[in-house]
Amino acid sequence: MSLCLDGTSAWGEFKIGDMEGVFFMPERPWNITRLNNGGRPFEWRGIERRVDCGYYGPKCTGEMRFLGDGNVAGTFYCVIPDDDIGDGELFDCDFSGYRISGKNETRPHRSAWSLREEFLQLGSEYS
Repeated sequence: MSLCLDGTSAWGEFKIGDMEGVFFMPERPWNITRLNNGGRPFEWRGIERRVDCGYYGPKCTGEMRFLGDGNVAGTFYCVIPDDDIGDGELFDCDFSGYRISGKNETRPHRSAWSLREEFLQLGSEYS
């Protein structure tokens, strides 16, 4: 996962198994969040490469908590279809992570503009 601040919002990209995508957080964090408190909401869009299936829409949301010292935790809602079940049920995916950067660099490897473009494309390509 990577994050890119864009004014008062944030963009990011992620990979969960065969699912790759981008997410948009309308209001970026300004303060540290406690682990048990709600996080900043985001909307995600992705594509499962194995079956070339796109995911987007009102159910594709999540939340992320910023815990300080570069640590984050959160949940992607309605991801990862379990093909073994066969009923199309979607699951939530909890995550946690921490900032990895060399020499205290915090610059993302992609621009907010390119993440925004991919986000818009994923919403229109599979509509």
